[in-house]
Amino acid sequence: MQLIIKDKKITYTLQRKNRKTISIKITNKGEVIVSVPLHISDEKINEVIEKKSNWILLKLEELSLREPLKENTFLEERKIKFLGKEYDLNLFDTFNSRIEIIFYSKNFKIYVPKSIKENKEEYIKAALVSWYRTRAEKIFTEKVKVYAEKLKVYPKRIVIKDQKTKWGSCSSKGNINFNYRVIMAPENIIDYLVVHELCHLVHMNHSSDFWNLVKSILPNYREAEEWLKINGINLNI
Repeated sequence: MQLIIKDKKITYTLQRKNRKTISIKITNKGEVIVSVPLHISDEKINEVIEKKSNWILLKLEELSLREPLKENTFLEERKIKFLGKEYDLNLFDTFNSRIEIIFYSKNFKIYVPKSIKENKEEYIKAALVSWYRTRAEKIFTEKVKVYAEKLKVYPKRIVIKDQKTKWGSCSSKGNINFNYRVIMAPENIIDYLVVHELCHLVHMNHSSDFWNLVKSILPNYREAEEWLKINGINLNI
């Protein structure tokens, strides 16, 4: 769908859901996604988008100024991110039948079977994603345990996902999802995301009560939120 605001055309995807409020999100690819209640009128939707137009146009401009992320740069640059630090990536041939990843304090070592002749980069990427997801599950589980005790809330289930537009989410059933890519970020960013989603077990919205609860645990949460907005696009392989 499209809307002309200030002589600029805004193209957006409209998602009608069983929800009470209107939400506008902009993905790292510059896609504008508007989620609305099932029976809200088009007139009301356009009114909300117009009110948020300055913010939408600003975010789209910020994204347009960023240098596009190249595919497979982790192999070209031989660098990889983990917990906010960048490490050397070293590849070695092996006669083993499967890719093995070993992480030391200063670098990643990836042993690649000589039998893999084609699509080597894709195999390595898949192995790294699996490695990240395993570490993410451990790290998020540990941090959820710590902050759940402070907030006195306890999720029913923690799921690690590969989400394209979200860093985390919380369902009405008490399940929390986390994007595995976040473990590439510094630990304070992970802490923020964990607290954010746990607070949704108390307030399933982004009301002032919700943000006050987040602030009670992480007084400087806005810094982490801003870091994710600016640097989130680089949390990728």
